[in-house]
Amino acid sequence: MRIVKFREINFLRRLTSTIVAGEALLLFFAALFLIVESVISQAKNFDALLAEIFFAILGAVGLLFAARGIRRGKRYGNSPSLLANLIAIAVAYYIFQGGWPGIAILLGICAIFAVIGILLITSQMNREIDTYKPADANNPADSNKPVDASKPVDASKPAEE
Repeated sequence: MRIVKFREINFLRRLTSTIVAGEALLLFFAALFLIVESVISQAKNFDALLAEIFFAILGAVGLLFAARGIRRGKRYGNSPSLLANLIAIAVAYYIFQGGWPGIAILLGICAIFAVIGILLITSQMNREIDTYKPADANNPADSNKPVDASKPVDASKPAEE
């Protein structure tokens, strides 16, 4: 049973990459807020503030690259996005415990949707890889033809037509 059909995988990639890019945008705004807040108020620990700003910008740039990879169907965007969103779920829990339930619920829902999207995309990509056999180098007419994924492919035997 296929969870996501190929026609829907492009929509799922766009949706998931939009969520991840939105998270990156929020990190940029958080860094901007920290910059403005440091100018307005008296920062006591300036080194820690600079480190927070630096890591927020670095994380946002990383999430933007991951979102671009997800949208293009490349695998390099999946793992960083999955890790960042699993961390975001834990952060949402601590934000909820800290007395900000609205922000925590919004962050948790976005992170859960992103995790589900990434897992569905990854399972679809793995399924596509498993359903194609490698081309026969001795036969130029042979291309990647779909095979029955329920039957194991024996590489020592010639391909059946």
